Amino acid sequence: MKTTRRTTILLALVLLALPLAAFAASPSDAGTRWLHVRVVDRSDDGESVRVNLPLDLIASILPEIDIEPHIKDGRVTLAPEQGVQLGDLRAVWAQLRQAADGEYVRVEAGDGNVVVRKAGTLLEIDVQDGPEGAEKVRVRAPLAVLDALFSAPEGEIDLAAAITALAEAGIEDLVQVEDGESSVRIWIDDRPEAP
Repeated sequence: MKTTRRTTILLALVLLALPLAAFAASPSDAGTRWLHVRVVDRSDDGESVRVNLPLDLIASILPEIDIEPHIKDGRVTLAPEQGVQLGDLRAVWAQLRQAADGEYVRVEAGDGNVVVRKAGTLLEIDVQDGPEGAEKVRVRAPLAVLDALFSAPEGEIDLAAAITALAEAGIEDLVQVEDGESSVRIWIDDRPEAP
């Protein structure tokens, strides 16, 4: 879990390194949705990170990021040599999107459990790992966000469209990770500062 925690901390720091245009967005704007990332490491050399960014700022910055050949105009190009067959993912998503609500996958093993379900407007993934489920991951992905992500032309995913859909989704908690030594929470609300 330490690698995942460090990756999450790195992600949070990258988000912080976005152009300081965050200060140009007025926190008092009514209706602004904020993305919050909180990472708390309770180990001896623990680090804590809090990131609070308005979703409209993220949506406006993403199209400006140009990292050839993979990121341009808020879209990410996934090359086949990266091991991701985007056409296959789109086909699976199209079928899943049309399927009835229900629990699709349940894996119960001595060292952990995984459940994947579709419930209303969400795709839900719950993972418990380790002795007595000490490590827990909870992901709630709005279907509209996944629709937007896959709305890009073949070979690409549209991050900017996904962020816009996320702002409109009305969900708060997206990701929660707990391993006893650290916790990660990613959520959205209308407050510029996380509690």
